[in-house]
Amino acid sequence: MSARPLLTLSLPPATLSALAAAGYELISELAGATPEQLARELNLDLPASQALLSAARPAPTGAPATQSAAALIRLGASAGAQPFPTSCGPLDDLLQGGLRRGTVLELSGPPGCGAAQVVARVPRAFVDAGEGVLFVDMQGMTPPAVLARAIDAGAGAASDSEMGAPTAQARRDLVQYLALRSPLELVVFLRNLPAYLAARPSISLLVLNSLSFPLQGLTNKDRDGLLDTVKQTLARARASMSLCTVITSHLLSRPAGDPADPGAPADAAGRWVMAPAFASHRFTQGHTHRVLIVPQTKDSGVMRLLDPRQPREARFRRVAGRIERGRDRAAHHGSHAGTQASQPHP
Repeated sequence: MSARPLLTLSLPPATLSALAAAGYELISELAGATPEQLARELNLDLPASQALLSAARPAPTGAPATQSAAALIRLGASAGAQPFPTSCGPLDDLLQGGLRRGTVLELSGPPGCGAAQVVARVPRAFVDAGEGVLFVDMQGMTPPAVLARAIDAGAGAASDSEMGAPTAQARRDLVQYLALRSPLELVVFLRNLPAYLAARPSISLLVLNSLSFPLQGLTNKDRDGLLDTVKQTLARARASMSLCTVITSHLLSRPAGDPADPGAPADAAGRWVMAPAFASHRFTQGHTHRVLIVPQTKDSGVMRLLDPRQPREARFRRVAGRIERGRDRAAHHGSHAGTQASQPHP
């Protein structure tokens, strides 16, 4: 059997969760198992375990049926490919040039921090390269007209078409816009996303704008289940077609002495802090960059890369509503000046 991750298989979320709970990670780990054994070990019914083994069997042809030729070419080129700039200088500095294929960027900050303006400009480099973009807005923070203006701002002169670069209209045509508001709409979207991407192999960037919004009001169990589905869906898309994903969310306020925060000081009782909406394990480990926007004054602040191994910061300033590099462009390793953010919400 293949050494691919089990998350790349098209399986129900309940089956994937049972596999993860039992410690299974690779398809090859199922070699020699029988449907009856898996049904007992994973607490699944027999048809579910049979479907699992059927999905794990190698395809009769050399290439997976779910991958188009374009997706396979993109996977082969992703390792040495140049990053896609985000059109935000300090963010590109933290990401060492921009977004790379197959990665997830989680961008969070307090209301009014400028994340909506940043994410509206991220598609520019993708459409300039002729790559497709699926922009999913879950709070109405970036309507189609705003997104179109941000993309048009990156268009060059009319002679671009003569030089091989897409025209302004061609850029807009490469972006698909979808508005979601409810948890049910998000569930349906995630269920249909693999087939949608398979039918549109040119899409290289998925933007989930304000992902935390449709999760408001859900019970912890429902919220955790939906986030698990998000993680599994994005992991399969990353593995099968090297999809790049950008997620934005608001910070949440919670007591500084929350038991879930092991780093809370002893005298934290009675104080509140702002924390990222999602814990680090909510998205694929090793392929996710978590960036926090920390305003320090009305027109300046820092962007902070939440990397426990090598935390970095890049100063920014606001110019005409845009986030641009601050006067000091150097990244500050291990510095945490400014507004304090606690550990992320589970």
